[in-house]
Amino acid sequence: MNYSLSDRSLLKSALYTVFFLALLLVVSVLYWPGLTGPFLLDDSVNLVALGNGVTDWESAFQFIFSNTSGKLGRPVSMASFLLSDQYWPAPSYSFKYVNLMIHLLCGVLIFYLVYRLLLLVETKPHSACLIAALVGGVWLIHPLNVSTVLYVIQRMTQLSALFSLCACIFYIVGRDRMQANRKFGLLFVMLAIMPFSALAVLSKENGILALLFLLIIEWVFFQKNKRTAYFKVIYFSGVIFPLLILVGYFVINMDSLLRPYENREFTLQHRLLTEPRILFDYIGYILAPRSYGSGLMHDDFVVSASLLEPWTTLSALVAIFVLVVAAFLTRVKAPLFSFGVLFFFGGHLLESTFLPLELYFEHRNYLPMVGVFLALGQIFLLVGRLIGAPIGRFLLVGTFCLYLVAGSFLTHQSARIWGDLFNLLTFWATEHPDSLRAQRVYGQFLGNIPEWADTGVRILSKAHEKFPDDISLPIAELNIACKHQVITDKDMDYVISRLDSASYNGGLLTVTKNFGDFYIDGKCASEESRGKALRIVEALTDASGMKGAQKAELLFFLGEKYAGQGNLNAAMKLLDEAALHQRISVVHVRQAQYLASAGLYDDALEYIEKAYLLDESRRRKRIVPSQADTIKQLEMKIRALKQMNHSADNGTHELIDNNTQ
Repeated sequence: MNYSLSDRSLLKSALYTVFFLALLLVVSVLYWPGLTGPFLLDDSVNLVALGNGVTDWESAFQFIFSNTSGKLGRPVSMASFLLSDQYWPAPSYSFKYVNLMIHLLCGVLIFYLVYRLLLLVETKPHSACLIAALVGGVWLIHPLNVSTVLYVIQRMTQLSALFSLCACIFYIVGRDRMQANRKFGLLFVMLAIMPFSALAVLSKENGILALLFLLIIEWVFFQKNKRTAYFKVIYFSGVIFPLLILVGYFVINMDSLLRPYENREFTLQHRLLTEPRILFDYIGYILAPRSYGSGLMHDDFVVSASLLEPWTTLSALVAIFVLVVAAFLTRVKAPLFSFGVLFFFGGHLLESTFLPLELYFEHRNYLPMVGVFLALGQIFLLVGRLIGAPIGRFLLVGTFCLYLVAGSFLTHQSARIWGDLFNLLTFWATEHPDSLRAQRVYGQFLGNIPEWADTGVRILSKAHEKFPDDISLPIAELNIACKHQVITDKDMDYVISRLDSASYNGGLLTVTKNFGDFYIDGKCASEESRGKALRIVEALTDASGMKGAQKAELLFFLGEKYAGQGNLNAAMKLLDEAALHQRISVVHVRQAQYLASAGLYDDALEYIEKAYLLDESRRRKRIVPSQADTIKQLEMKIRALKQMNHSADNGTHELIDNNTQ
């Protein structure tokens, strides 16, 4: 049978597409062992709001719109968690499975995005399909994405990437249709901006960068194309203007945005000097996949003290400057390289620059990684033109196939580790001996296992030698000593002697609350321990960096401990302070309960009024359900108790009068 040139091209495109679809199945197999892994770190913080179950529209709205992870609450991401389960605690498998499905869908979108970009630079359809399949396949399989897919809460990153990809695709399709004078081109552009860019933002705030990606696409690929008056209005109002608003917001609120640096181990200057080195560490990991040094524990990354300390700081800054300038200069002759460089660095513009976030997180590369592969593909295409198309094509396909093979092995290996908590924490602690978090988490994990409790104490003690100012480590030792009756050289007097240097960290709150449970009213409580433990917990409420919701939670916890000891005055004072740091009605509701239980009904009703006021002034009140009904029920109970008490008092007076007569 004879085929025409167009038939052969179509057949090749179909084969490449089938190859890519087969990769989706391969990726599922590679990730499957990791789906049984545990919840980690912020997972429970965000998902515990499932509480007793999301069983109706009201509880669903409460869960979706009450999250405090970001300025906007990330409602799209929160809603997606209901696809996995409606109760807490919940099995992690269903959550990780949905993450994997989203990952596969993102891979399909990347395949189509790259395909459309290649068509814009006049690549033959079958060649575009081949390169798109290779780029999409390598992205899907790359081990750098394992921590994003298997860390449940990073679904926020995934969904932000998903809708950003949709925005880019719809924008390209719309602009392409406009250039060809086809219908609905402007409609596609509008859909890219709204709803897809908006959905990206509502999944995670850095989804606003979807608009920056549209700006880059327009500048690189459509700069010389015609623009109608309607398009100019939509482009300015939907893309340019929101980005200008974002810049203005940063300028106006710069002082408050930078204030969290007061509680970081690094300054703004340190961060700006360190991030260029981190970006090249990301690029190195992307270009040369590895199995070591990965995961969530990167607090051991060396901070740059100056341009020459370490010396790679200056070289990284110069390299970024050169790459960005090259991207601007090569827009016409090497548009994929230009787009890839700008896409990668643009994707890091928020989380890897001046904002006082953690220095290093792998999930920040989830979408920007595509830019690295596009730039690499452009380099191979240029080399192919110089040395001949067949050799260039062989280098391109061979390199990416090597990525596929190496990435498959490393990703499967990583997924197996992520599938078992013991292996995962052991892996992190072994590869990050200078990471405070890795050692603390590992020591606490072993401390919860009776036969490993001694080892857990030793790991925490050794970590405390490296980090003597970290108060959470000796407290964690005391918790293990109480729980499993093991020996530690730390005691409460030692912790008290270290209180002056105590500072907040991610593990301090949980460790302190466990400590209070053990030594104030739990297994190891005694008259001596209660006094010292209350003193320690109270001092930690004023630890450096302890503020906001965390401080309110610890004050609330301590208040309940004092109430349990019968000290109502101390409890009320602490809860009053907690209400200043987190203005939520639940604090005043608890105060009303305490006062009512002490027979102080009028005082209790005053706090009921305060609870109403806070409920009325809650964030996002138009969509977050009110707690007024719950407060009302408590108010009715208090009023009923007050009436019963009043009636009892009146009855007593009558009896006294009758007896007297």
